Amino acid sequence: MLAAALLTGAAACGGDDKDPVGSDVEVGTESGNLKPEDVRASASEVADGWRELKRYADDVVAKLGSDEAALPELQERLLTIWEAILGSVKANDPATYDTADPALKTLMSAKGSGAKAEAEKAADVVEDAGDAYLEKFPASGAGASPSSSSSSDDSDDDSGSDVKSDDDPPLSY
Repeated sequence: MLAAALLTGAAACGGDDKDPVGSDVEVGTESGNLKPEDVRASASEVADGWRELKRYADDVVAKLGSDEAALPELQERLLTIWEAILGSVKANDPATYDTADPALKTLMSAKGSGAKAEAEKAADVVEDAGDAYLEKFPASGAGASPSSSSSSDDSDDDSGSDVKSDDDPPLSY
């Protein structure tokens, strides 16, 4: 479901400062057209989304002032990923949502080297919010967390497969 939401995510950003990013935009999902805040992603999809948000937040910061042409695509990816998981985040942990949403708005609108310091702070907020959320709501299953590889090693799975979901490539857009 996350892939469908990510691939068909709306590009518009709307609403006032109290509204979530793109809250007035409907997103095509397997369940029909829903507002991003109404979409519920699985725990593993949310965990993957947080990891991707952290990665793209860092990429935005790195490109500010040096590769401005790359920013719109990176910022669009932040929006698409956030729209795919924000409904679950908001439903499960409104405080984390209230912390992450403005930080992501800052990253999605950052332009020029003058915005770099503020964007770095916002990227740190996103990382901390994601870590805190995943501590409260860990994903279950094999791909739960990159730091949970020891639990995979202790598994009684004799399937012969040594493929861990951590080895899977990141979501592509």
